[in-house]
Amino acid sequence: MADIEKRSEPRRWRLQGGRISAEDGGFSLPCVIVNMSGNGARVRIEESFHLPERLYLIDTHENVAFQARVAWSVGAEFGLQLFQRRDLTTLPEGSDA
Repeated sequence: MADIEKRSEPRRWRLQGGRISAEDGGFSLPCVIVNMSGNGARVRIEESFHLPERLYLIDTHENVAFQARVAWSVGAEFGLQLFQRRDLTTLPEGSDA
C-alpha cells in the first residue's frame, strides 16, 4: 500500500541549522531543521529536552522566526506547528538600532 501524505502542504527536506527559543527568552537551543512546510516543521536537538508547548523556531539560514507550538515529540525530535512568520532582516518601525 502506498504511503499517502496527509499534510495540507508537503514538507521540504532542509537539514539546516536553526534555534529554538522560549517565548519569554528563558532559553535558546541550537537545532537542526530536518524538514519544513508553510505550516509545520520537524526539528532535532542534540539531546532530549522538555520543550514548552509554545516557543519560537528561528531559521538562521532564511533569517526568519516563527511562533510555534509543539505538536509531537519522540526523543530529541519534535514536530512543530508554525504560526506567525517574522522576517528578522527588517526592524520594526520606531526601533533604535
